[in-house]
Amino acid sequence: MNQITHEDQRHIANLAAAGKIEVVQALRFFAAAMVLLTHTTFYLQERVLSTFPIWKAGASGVPIFFVISGIVIVLASEKLTNDSAGAATFLRHRVARIVPLYWLLTTFKVALALAIPAAVLHNHFDVVHAIKSYLFIPAFNQAGEVRPIHGVGWTLLHEMYFYLLFSLAMTLRVQPVPAVAAFICAAFAFGQIVDFDGAVMLVATSSENLHFVIGMALGLALLCNTYSTRQAVFLFGVASSAVVAARLGGVPTGVDPYALAVACGIPLLVRLTVNRATMLFSKLGESSYSLYLIHPIAASGMVAALGKVKLSPVLILIVVFFATVTVSHLIHLFVEKPLVRRARRFLDTVGRRKPSERLA
Repeated sequence: MNQITHEDQRHIANLAAAGKIEVVQALRFFAAAMVLLTHTTFYLQERVLSTFPIWKAGASGVPIFFVISGIVIVLASEKLTNDSAGAATFLRHRVARIVPLYWLLTTFKVALALAIPAAVLHNHFDVVHAIKSYLFIPAFNQAGEVRPIHGVGWTLLHEMYFYLLFSLAMTLRVQPVPAVAAFICAAFAFGQIVDFDGAVMLVATSSENLHFVIGMALGLALLCNTYSTRQAVFLFGVASSAVVAARLGGVPTGVDPYALAVACGIPLLVRLTVNRATMLFSKLGESSYSLYLIHPIAASGMVAALGKVKLSPVLILIVVFFATVTVSHLIHLFVEKPLVRRARRFLDTVGRRKPSERLA
């Protein structure tokens, strides 16, 4: 098990004090905003103007999210590595962070599918599928995609898989970063050899999980202050050039090129001076989870409503973007944060009880 030193603790504190964590947090907002823009252009094409172009590049916001998750998990778990109950604490806090809002919106989608089936264009209610959605068990929807009832929740299947691997490594008292990285890479390689058709194995062997590995490596680099500015620039240039060359040559890399470019740029970005704009986007980054989960409901509804009043599709895009960001941030402040606090208190209380008390 890797030991956290006083020097490591000081470095994490220095990163936060210098605003470097805010840079990573700001990237969360940009990743979520990319996904929002892509989906909004899709809603516009589907419901307003069939010739409106879809901005497909925004889909790279998801692997960027995964890279950031890898970074955050490494930094957040360091203080738990010397704690015998660290793995349980880590998993409880992850569950408290992820589950409440997701369950709330999944319940909303279930209720909507039952009450107004026509309002749900890409999903239909199925009891087994609904149960698996709540439990983060990968399952196929009626379109044959590995998707929960709340479609964008497919990313949480990968997140929870990553969290389980990380907590398992902590439980086994092995170094979590190399252990999880090795497992994810081996699973991906295995998936390239064996053609799996089950939903669970498709998630477990997906190339999407490689982005967590990149993020964990960056987390260690930030923790140990590994890169100089010159090294960061060099890494960014070499890695980005390699991916571009591979893509132009038709060689599958398994890693999203935009996510890799952003990842390689993070060690450079955290060396930039933090200003008011960075702090603003960092605040919006705090509500990125709400933005990601809520935007399919909010943005699609606003596009449908504004489309009926014959506004310009570009104007609709602008209005929907800023309105969705605003609504999501308010929901983060007044719904998500209180739910997370209550869930964390409840799970911490249960976790501190003795086994005999839990069964009483």
